[in-house]
Amino acid sequence: MTFSPFYTQISQTSIDLRLQYSGWLLKFEGLRRTGALNRLGNNEDYTAFVGGVEYSIFSLFGTVADMTLVTEWSFDERRERATTRFDNDLFVASRVSFNDFQGTTITASVLLGNDNDSAIASLECSRRVSERVSVAMELVLLNEIATDDVLFPLKNDSYLEVGLTYGF
Repeated sequence: MTFSPFYTQISQTSIDLRLQYSGWLLKFEGLRRTGALNRLGNNEDYTAFVGGVEYSIFSLFGTVADMTLVTEWSFDERRERATTRFDNDLFVASRVSFNDFQGTTITASVLLGNDNDSAIASLECSRRVSERVSVAMELVLLNEIATDDVLFPLKNDSYLEVGLTYGF
């Protein structure tokens, strides 16, 4: 028995737009795809996009730290037949960069399903310990996943990951 990969031939037209002004960043990514398979394995043409805004606050509270606020809306017209979980979701995040020698950053985010009650929260922290060693931590909470969400089978798989990296 021989297994051979199968790749569906698709056609895609897409656009990426970015506009930056002062501390603002506006962004949009959109696509129209034909010949692609949906989650049910059926051929379905579709349009999808992600649009968002970032705003950076420099010298937070008079310090050298910066904070970036992020919000994005993801939409896929296939909705529950989409092959990703981003069928109609809102992402909100805040990232604080301490701008110190150790490169310390903290990011908190939440991904909210607009069609259901799903919510995924995340907290990430990273910092260099020395010139070659850094430590990172990520906490992901998946306990608010709706039964119709593609991630429902993972609803009990929240995790805490701690990593130590050595560069040479």
